[in-house]
Amino acid sequence: MKPAQSTTAPLPVCELGQLALHLDVLGGTNVVALRHVGGPPCQASDLRLRVYITADGERSEIPFGQESVLDGAMSPGVERVVPFSICPAEPLFIAEAFAGPYTTTAKVRPGGENCRGAIREVAVNLGPGRGTKQFRVVPLDPVTHTVSFLIDLPHRSDIRVTARAGHGPFLEVLDRARRQDCRHLGRRDSCRVDYGLLGEGARDQWKVFVRKRTQGRAHISFAISFMPATG
Repeated sequence: MKPAQSTTAPLPVCELGQLALHLDVLGGTNVVALRHVGGPPCQASDLRLRVYITADGERSEIPFGQESVLDGAMSPGVERVVPFSICPAEPLFIAEAFAGPYTTTAKVRPGGENCRGAIREVAVNLGPGRGTKQFRVVPLDPVTHTVSFLIDLPHRSDIRVTARAGHGPFLEVLDRARRQDCRHLGRRDSCRVDYGLLGEGARDQWKVFVRKRTQGRAHISFAISFMPATG
């Protein structure tokens, strides 16, 4: 006799009244929380978070990447928390959060990661043959932050680096012709490429493509810096 197979039925889609959206402060950081507040476990579906800030009569949207998608299993005691940043030096703002049919409004204070700089460090190892690898980068707000690529790579390797900045520009970061301004350190090159403000289209997750067009193994290090624009 075969053992009985256990199957798990899919959760029903959450109904109105089972979830609620809240604006809170956790550890000094503004967050939006989607909470399960009633009924049995359910599946949150088609919930994309949008947050707007109003100050001095001006309303602007807070950028989010993949964190804006709040879909997933929800059950009593479960919540999804998304932090957000407000950088202008106003003492108080009005925040409005929307996700599907759920809304909330509250007063919030400035602060958050996007008000500072950040460096994303990534190492890429390419094998002996020609080939391409890619990696993803979550940017800070490209409306308020400039970006710089610092790339350390073998001097003899012919490497091309490009980046798709969200839904914004396609960046030709580095290739053999652009390496004349790099610093030569023994058998390696150190190359810095600076960009200005890339705009709203670059707010979503970035993809960086690394293509090696010569034979031989190559270890390539990236330090991608996002810094608040000055002036």
